[in-house]
Amino acid sequence: MTLLHRLVVTVEPRLESVTLLRQMVTCLLDASEDLSGVDRFALELLTSETVANAVRHGSGPVTLVLGLAPDRLRVGVHDAGEGDPVVLDARPDEPLRGRGMMLVAQAADNWGIDRTGDGKTVWFELEVPAHQTR
Repeated sequence: MTLLHRLVVTVEPRLESVTLLRQMVTCLLDASEDLSGVDRFALELLTSETVANAVRHGSGPVTLVLGLAPDRLRVGVHDAGEGDPVVLDARPDEPLRGRGMMLVAQAADNWGIDRTGDGKTVWFELEVPAHQTR
């Protein structure tokens, strides 16, 4: 994937980091004409869910990598944990926990998990309308 822009931010694995990274991504969305066509709600929700998953279930610092390609925005969240996130089939009568990856799978245009020697990166992509990129 050819990137136009790339941003990498590493934070401590604390619940406050979820809010911090979501707000950072929202600020970038507001400040960039290149991202004006990206689904704001999906970007905020999926960023929050992937970061929260890394904070709750991962290990070590959490690194968010934002990559803008001509036709898509990729957000990756890296942690040093060994376990892969699971997409659960949540029923309406179950508690409202454990639905993060189900939301990612449904709302992202594409998503996946990349294993590395030092953990994993859970990533998702959202389409950037062609007329929006430069």
